[in-house]
Amino acid sequence: MDSRTEGPPDTTPDRTSEVNKPSNKAAKHIWFADYSGAAGRLKALKIWWDTLQASGPVYGYFPKPSKTWLIVKEEYQEEAKSLFPDLNITTEGCRYLGSFIGTESGKNTFIQAKCVEWIEEIKGLASIAQHEPHLAYAAFVYGSSRRWSFLMRTTPDIAVNLQPIEDKIRNLLIPNMTGHTIRSNLERSLFSLPAKLGGLAIINPVEIADNEYKNSLMANQQLTEHILKQHTTLNTNREAGKAVKSAISLSNAKRYESLKNQLMNDLPPSISEKIPHACEKGASSWLTGLPYEKYGFVLNKRGFKDAIALKYALPIANIAKKCICGKDNTYNHILICKKGGFVNSRHNRLRDTVASILEKICNEVVVEPTLQPCTGESLRPGTILDDGARLDIAARGLWSPMEMAFFDIRVLHPGAKSNANHNTPAKMYSKHEREKERKYGDRCVQIERGTCNGLVFSTTGGMGPQATMFLKRVATLLAAKTS
Repeated sequence: MDSRTEGPPDTTPDRTSEVNKPSNKAAKHIWFADYSGAAGRLKALKIWWDTLQASGPVYGYFPKPSKTWLIVKEEYQEEAKSLFPDLNITTEGCRYLGSFIGTESGKNTFIQAKCVEWIEEIKGLASIAQHEPHLAYAAFVYGSSRRWSFLMRTTPDIAVNLQPIEDKIRNLLIPNMTGHTIRSNLERSLFSLPAKLGGLAIINPVEIADNEYKNSLMANQQLTEHILKQHTTLNTNREAGKAVKSAISLSNAKRYESLKNQLMNDLPPSISEKIPHACEKGASSWLTGLPYEKYGFVLNKRGFKDAIALKYALPIANIAKKCICGKDNTYNHILICKKGGFVNSRHNRLRDTVASILEKICNEVVVEPTLQPCTGESLRPGTILDDGARLDIAARGLWSPMEMAFFDIRVLHPGAKSNANHNTPAKMYSKHEREKERKYGDRCVQIERGTCNGLVFSTTGGMGPQATMFLKRVATLLAAKTS
């Protein structure tokens, strides 16, 4: 039985708990704010209902028969009508707290109606995605798709009912949002992975519905037992609850990790080799961060779609077949061509951004500082000895108060031939950091009496260990200064 109020309930804990005491143990009942429900035999429900009507108004709760539903089996329908003449009685079932209680056919009808509503939302987002794909993506991932979670977690065996939603996501929303038509189930699975595992976090409701329900049962096991045993106080084991949540998180992580590894084996090499770089920490921050126009972080339709294409080495729309240098405009060439690929521009922009941040926390920040000339110092082989040699940035006080730190920035492209022999991002970054250290390390330490830091970033959004350590230090000093 589903009972609803026509007036505001009294929320005083001690008074409400008295109303919550079951008047008949055979009728198990539950409360969610002013939303009450009970289950049991009809006579037990009658006692509960009469008690609720008599005692409820004393505590500010006014049961309204016209808004109360009684769900019964067909063989008990006539008896129910005689006992509850003022209530709505159904043998099919009805909505309860966003889910459904009743027959299988009633559940299917309820979910179909919800799917029609959600499909219209997806169509609306797909329309927006044609001119604002970044905003549509954020609205879908952090808004619309979250609305299905409750239904999936509270209603069993609904995966097949959600297929029309998945069809609209796959055939309409994703193409409008990314500019790319899904060519296989493998690509769709890739896009469904979390962003930190190289995906786009565009969930497939058909694939996760059953797992969401199973996880929900596990997470709420203690609460379920309290309801079934009709405990009047909530006394759960918090440590056990945390352990269950951790187990669920670990299980989901393993499932997604297994799917990612399978996709890396099954997808074409042109896409699969991009996944490890897309999994790097920070590589997908442009996806997971919410678009804020006041901070200048809203990608236009071409910028967003091109970013998706570069993430997976997909065809980029509306670009010239030939680069300005005369070579073919392939995915790799776009990111390494010094004439038409804006290689210097991306380096200089990153350099200037780092320098502007350092000015907030350091003294004597210099862009392209000239190193002191070498005058016979014993430096290791490979050191740059030229007079007038420059690094990208110098700043005093980053690592220690009076020490000068020198920074040399490099933005590499993992698809370049020079990086082909490195099968993991870690080895690739290590190689470039060692190269920076070999060229300038001794000169910075012995002559400048400072430190040399090679800040290596990649076109895929990742960064090397020294760059990671540098940004952590910068964040710590910024937080200390602004707190």
